[in-house]
Amino acid sequence: MQVAINMKAACGLWDDYKRDNLLNMCRDMILHQLMKNGISFQKNQKDFEPAIEIQDAFDEYWDTFVCDALDSALCLGFVVVHILNDKAGRNYPTVV
Repeated sequence: MQVAINMKAACGLWDDYKRDNLLNMCRDMILHQLMKNGISFQKNQKDFEPAIEIQDAFDEYWDTFVCDALDSALCLGFVVVHILNDKAGRNYPTVV
């Protein structure tokens, strides 16, 4: 599906979003609530401790992704996600 976005308006919204203290406070509160209990990994509805390389990938890529996705959702109302591969062959998401 293709949707045309007015990039000039989107950039203006992004600039306003980054400057607004109230929006940044709300963003921080939402992030705190989302991440306060940490992330638990489950397989077949049972908690497990992931391998170190999985935990490393999560710490390196997913924390940043959650913050960027929340910013995009709050500011623009949508999130464009691109899946990339790192040198170790792990897939990870990024926000465009």
